Amino acid sequence: MFKEKVLLTINRHNLLKQGERVLIGVSGGKDSVSLLYILKEIEREYNLSLFIAHLNHLFRGKEAEGDARYVQRLGKRLSIPTRVERFDVPKFIKMSRLSAEEGARVIRYRFYHQIAREVGANKLALGHTADDNVETVLMRFLRGAGIDGLVGIPPLREEGGLVIIRPLIEVWEEEVEDYCQRLKIKPREDSSNQSLDYLRNRIRLKLLPQLRREYNLEIKESILGLVKTLRSDYDYLKEETKNAFLRVLVEESSERVSLEVKGLLKLSLSLRMRVLREAIRKIKGDLKGISLENIEGVLTLLEKGRTGKKLSLPDKIWAEREYDYLIVFKEEKERKSFDFNYRLKIPGITEIKELGIEIEANILTRAPDRRDILVPQSTGVAQAYFDYQLVGEQITLRRRKPGDKFIPLGMNDFQKLKKFFIDKKVPQKIRDNVPVVATSDQIIWIVGYRMDERVRVTKKTKQVLELKVIKTNPKSKYYQIPNKSKIQMPNEN
Repeated sequence: MFKEKVLLTINRHNLLKQGERVLIGVSGGKDSVSLLYILKEIEREYNLSLFIAHLNHLFRGKEAEGDARYVQRLGKRLSIPTRVERFDVPKFIKMSRLSAEEGARVIRYRFYHQIAREVGANKLALGHTADDNVETVLMRFLRGAGIDGLVGIPPLREEGGLVIIRPLIEVWEEEVEDYCQRLKIKPREDSSNQSLDYLRNRIRLKLLPQLRREYNLEIKESILGLVKTLRSDYDYLKEETKNAFLRVLVEESSERVSLEVKGLLKLSLSLRMRVLREAIRKIKGDLKGISLENIEGVLTLLEKGRTGKKLSLPDKIWAEREYDYLIVFKEEKERKSFDFNYRLKIPGITEIKELGIEIEANILTRAPDRRDILVPQSTGVAQAYFDYQLVGEQITLRRRKPGDKFIPLGMNDFQKLKKFFIDKKVPQKIRDNVPVVATSDQIIWIVGYRMDERVRVTKKTKQVLELKVIKTNPKSKYYQIPNKSKIQMPNEN
């Protein structure tokens, strides 16, 4: 029955595929040992290559050393390659100021990732059970978690290129104990599991028995049912959040995410908050330490903030209102400006290393027919077409200069570049790094924003100059091609 239930979980959540290399995290306790034995049982069925990893955290002295020796013997008995290592986690948590549980988790997962890379494993199997899931949900509930926390421990997730699977996540502890007794397995006992110093232990040893005794005999089953219901809702919201985020995204890099205020305000409050959390997650790397109060502060900045208004968030993350945009970014030194000036190769490719871009120039007999095509930000491309006879070969890509002016496409009069940037609400701190394409006597293109009316393609054009600016270094924070950059392809008349 135990094997059938585990296989049902594996198949339902597509946890294993034929021929995979699976690293198993084995502590020596009943959960991880049962996981090890059940995977050994189905090893041939799935043509698996199994590996064992055990880390001594140096918390429990001789008891932990006994765990390590026990796991080594298990690996030898089952003919599974085994790696046992030790790390001074108490020293690490003292230096990092993390809790014992969080510090141990950080080091343990680093260890798993390292061993997985060394043995070529693409899956990491862990022994979390349905009881662990219930305890985790209660812990998060007591700490004020939202739906993202109350969905519990996922059966499968990806972290840093490694897929983490939990084949026992729908199995109860009683079933694990029965399995161990049936196979006459004697797993190790972790004495720290009885300590009331840890919240998880207090929930397992105190709170859950009281809830079961005084309120609901099937409290664990009820909580697990809630988790399954919430997870289906969560999966839907996650997809909706992803789509909403892309709709309001203006610019994204490792250092900065820019969102359209108007689009954000059109979203429901629920989606708006989730999109803001996603923006913070992309810059911070996670949402640890981000409270409801933080999100509500960003909401206020979004709804009532003036240009230049900032809000400090945990871990040196900032939110700032810039004209019609909400920016989430890492605290940084003053943004560098470069005094660049490059002669363009026509035809050819010119690399501008300072900005992490290259500009490709091609001479065409005619411009393509399509006009005003929005280029997705993810492509990192800005593109424009010019009358080659009017611009000539002496073209440079440079930084803006005081007094720069041009005639924006579709207009009749000159406009100073400074006023153009203000009208377009281009943040002041990035204006110096917006590339300008110019001849010796006039600007022909503000890259990613607007070309000059005087050099547009017409019916009289004999040759067309195509300029394409491509982002070659996605990590560069000095220039980002606008998300809604248009291909400048004016009417031929």
